[in-house]
Amino acid sequence: LLVCDESVATKTGKERVPGRVRVRITSRRKRLIDPDNCIGKFAVDCLRYAGVLQGDAFKDITYEVRQEKVARKKDECTVIEIL
Repeated sequence: LLVCDESVATKTGKERVPGRVRVRITSRRKRLIDPDNCIGKFAVDCLRYAGVLQGDAFKDITYEVRQEKVARKKDECTVIEIL
């Protein structure tokens, strides 16, 4: 798990991923939530504003949101993958 303690807005955009990419957001939770409550729009927008993604339109990304059940509260996290 990669964790940074700096603002994503400090990036210059040099790490931008070219072409259409898959953005997969996995919410690992002890108690699963309704699928319509598990959205990653904020995370995708942050990646776009930071210049990591060229855009968030259909031509730019394939978007996947999923959940995984974990046994303990301390194991809860959100994983964002750019594939």
